[in-house]
Amino acid sequence: METLTDHPNPGGWLMVTLKNKLREEERRQRRYMHWFLSLNTDLLKEPGRQDPEIEASGPSLLEQIQEVLTPEEYRHLKRLTIDRASHLEVAKEVGISVYASQKRLERIRKKLQKLFPEYHL
Repeated sequence: METLTDHPNPGGWLMVTLKNKLREEERRQRRYMHWFLSLNTDLLKEPGRQDPEIEASGPSLLEQIQEVLTPEEYRHLKRLTIDRASHLEVAKEVGISVYASQKRLERIRKKLQKLFPEYHL
């Protein structure tokens, strides 16, 4: 608080701080997305569109995930990863707290870790 009140340009200081916080959040989001999506996987390039090459080569990664997760868990994971919704948005949609949304994701990740031990989720 002292740094802000003693600064010659408190508004500018706050703007720089905000920019840094936004960059930090973007980096966190990218790391988070990397946990679930890999450039070497057969995930869809666009949500909801199936790649014809994937159809012929057995069950896709998404199909394997859907088999392991309940429909509610899969919807939760999809909203947070593919749709890039925040925990707050998903929590409001489902009617739970942000902490509960985070905890659900943690449990989903543990389930997926059993299916894909080679990935560090």
